Amino acid sequence: FTKTFPHLRGLCPGSRVAVVATTTTFQDALSSQYLAQHFTTGTLLTPTTKLAQVTRNALKNEGISTVYLVGGSLAITTTVAAAIGKLPAYQCGGTNPSGTISVKRIFGQTQYGTARAVAEFVGTGSSLSFPGAYTGTNATKGTGSYNDTGGLGSGAPSGSVPTAIVANGTEFQDAQAASVISYRTKLPLLL
Repeated sequence: FTKTFPHLRGLCPGSRVAVVATTTTFQDALSSQYLAQHFTTGTLLTPTTKLAQVTRNALKNEGISTVYLVGGSLAITTTVAAAIGKLPAYQCGGTNPSGTISVKRIFGQTQYGTARAVAEFVGTGSSLSFPGAYTGTNATKGTGSYNDTGGLGSGAPSGSVPTAIVANGTEFQDAQAASVISYRTKLPLLL
């Protein structure tokens, strides 16, 4: 917590953004990490139906003016969203309140759909880059995502092989965390 939101050292997120996910399930919290990285901030957790006091304190102390809720209203209720939206937007260190916190929500039809929604929101960028992977057609007319470890550019060289992401399928946390990258880069996720 102190590394992600180190307000005591005067290092509040310059974006003044925080990402909030539920403590009830881990899927949304795992997907939220890419969104947090995109905004150079961190993810705060709260129960589904009540805004956690530690989250409320962090929003104040970190000078947060915009909150992105990750997950639908079954993950974080509209009551929690409304409670956040009523909080003053402070400056870093919890001083000089001005206006209220803006609340936005990113979600899909399911927890896995939320991973897709995060990927689409963030788009291509440093938080979703996969070095050496690109989509193209190789010399044998195979179309897909390929590994360009030789750094030859966007044309898939003859003999290039499809690239995939491999994750542990036992409990799916790793696969869920990788699903945002998998969707964005169009790479298969193998368990």
